[in-house]
Amino acid sequence: MTELPNDWKCSTIGEVAEIVRGVTYSKGDTLSATDIDAVPLLRATNLEVDSIDFNDMVYVPKRVVKPQQVLQVNDVFMAASSGSISVVGKSAQVVKTNGETFGAFCSVIRPKNVHPKFLAYWVQSPEIRDHWSATAKGTNINNLKPSDISGTYIPIPPMKDQQKIVELLEDHLSRLDAALAEVKQAKVKAAQFRRSLLQAAFTGNLTGDGAGLMTTPKHWEISPLSKLVDVLDNLRVPVNSSERNKRPGSVPYYGATGQVGTIDEALFNEELLILGEDGVQFFDPNKPKAYKISGPAWVNNHAHVLRPKSEKVLQNFLLHFLNQFNYIGYANGTTRLKLTQGAMNSIPVHLPTLPEQQKIVEIIEDHLSRLDASVAIADAMEKQSFSLRRSLLQAAFSGQLTKEVASV
Repeated sequence: MTELPNDWKCSTIGEVAEIVRGVTYSKGDTLSATDIDAVPLLRATNLEVDSIDFNDMVYVPKRVVKPQQVLQVNDVFMAASSGSISVVGKSAQVVKTNGETFGAFCSVIRPKNVHPKFLAYWVQSPEIRDHWSATAKGTNINNLKPSDISGTYIPIPPMKDQQKIVELLEDHLSRLDAALAEVKQAKVKAAQFRRSLLQAAFTGNLTGDGAGLMTTPKHWEISPLSKLVDVLDNLRVPVNSSERNKRPGSVPYYGATGQVGTIDEALFNEELLILGEDGVQFFDPNKPKAYKISGPAWVNNHAHVLRPKSEKVLQNFLLHFLNQFNYIGYANGTTRLKLTQGAMNSIPVHLPTLPEQQKIVEIIEDHLSRLDASVAIADAMEKQSFSLRRSLLQAAFSGQLTKEVASV
């Protein structure tokens, strides 16, 4: 524990706040939002980063809600139980309320003898999130008991210092959040540009053949995918989680979302090994996206393995085409998209001549290389932002932030 200033006290959250556990209700208790007896109820899914989303609430009858379970302004609303350890301890301060309550997997920390925002920032600090993650780890569901929350340490400076710390944090964090919002917006625009670039490429507008139209140039051939590739689905192998990462540096293993680990080669017969070379791509049927495999690899049975016929289509041309194709009407499923081999074979590929394909690939990859470099910078800035936030909160709750300001 960092040594605190002399006039600060060591306390617990339970000494400065009340812990209220959420409403227990059954599925049969839920009501329509228009029911006169309905009370809107928040769940952990309503927690955003430092804020609360009041959409998508459920409604329960007043009889299951105790008076103290109604949200109040300045409450800290938090997730206390979840199957995901990253969700446990996630919180946001209540800045407005309209009679909402909250579910049993959530808790509220209601400040009594502490500045509300000081408490809210402390609960969101990496030190507390790390502590609660370690405390909550369970077998099936990660859970923070009220006693875990109330017994959590909190440094308590004099009220005037609490106010000063809050003011400094709001000033610094507001600027940091504004910069982070700009970075996220830049990434959104990068994704939009990527879509527009690929759309232009496969309507002929990237090379000037499309004349601004959204249709394929007349001299382009339209060929079903089955005529352009050899499908190697007989080489796929199912792999369970215990067979992954058996040996560092062994053969990469690909699943529904790209490379997900490595596998010991000795687990399988040699003939099942896909000798990728440069001609193998695999295609994810659950979330359609194409990837390129450039060496020996294993692929599970949630993906299709395609080897483009080089005399008809360039590998990278097909790769980019598949990544911009609209699969509505081809992929199907209710909870999970699935692209069968039959549906995949019928995908119409818009195909210019091989020299035109090469030109399109060169233009796409020139733009995408610069775009990817910009996105990499944005990713680095996001990481730096999180690091700065962590350092700022650490300084605030050790007394260093106010000490540095006082020395200026």
